[in-house]
Amino acid sequence: MELIPAAAQTWRTLRLAGYDWRDEETLLRAWEREVARVRRHSSITQLVAIKEGDSEADAREMWRAWIARPDRLRAEFRVGDGTVTVIFAGDRWWSRSPQGFLSNDREPSAWHGMGPAEALLDPGRHLARLRVITTSPTTYLARPASLISAEPNLSDDGESSFALHPLGAGADGYGLVVDDESGVLLRTEARLEGAPFRVIAVEEMAVDVPLTPETFDPERLRAGLMDL
Repeated sequence: MELIPAAAQTWRTLRLAGYDWRDEETLLRAWEREVARVRRHSSITQLVAIKEGDSEADAREMWRAWIARPDRLRAEFRVGDGTVTVIFAGDRWWSRSPQGFLSNDREPSAWHGMGPAEALLDPGRHLARLRVITTSPTTYLARPASLISAEPNLSDDGESSFALHPLGAGADGYGLVVDDESGVLLRTEARLEGAPFRVIAVEEMAVDVPLTPETFDPERLRAGLMDL
């Protein structure tokens, strides 16, 4: 069964909004379990510990994203007590947060995250690291979709699931909802021993709506003319 039909990749623009929910206690337990598993099979002696969230457990953090093919993306998401807005154009990026304005103009190799939207836009990358258990048709936001149940597809030599960090590293099971029209993920759920610990969900979606050049204008971002 073809999980992401080629026809689903024909969209030109997307506008998404949703939430990122975490059970901090279980998320930390999943991370620590994965760190211990990797250490048993490698020479790694130290890994950076994940930081427990400062917000109340079981809280939702809202995010938004605008995508225009081939290479424009704008995302807004929470980091700590502030909101980050980042614009990507190919391999260049510009971001603004309460700490100020940043770009990789002088350091082309510098990396910047795109928040929860990162987990949704390239399902094939995740599916390559997952073993699909079941698939079934469903609807989500009144849209035809596919519900996928999967588990990490890791070798016995300590291969890490940290590559699945955008979905929730250390999970022993995942539930994914793939939009049949666009091919993007509409909902992801990472579970440990049956208990969800991270959910990224789309609540609003628009396909092929006009997006103005101002949406991706780094100079407007630099001047603080975009909502933070």
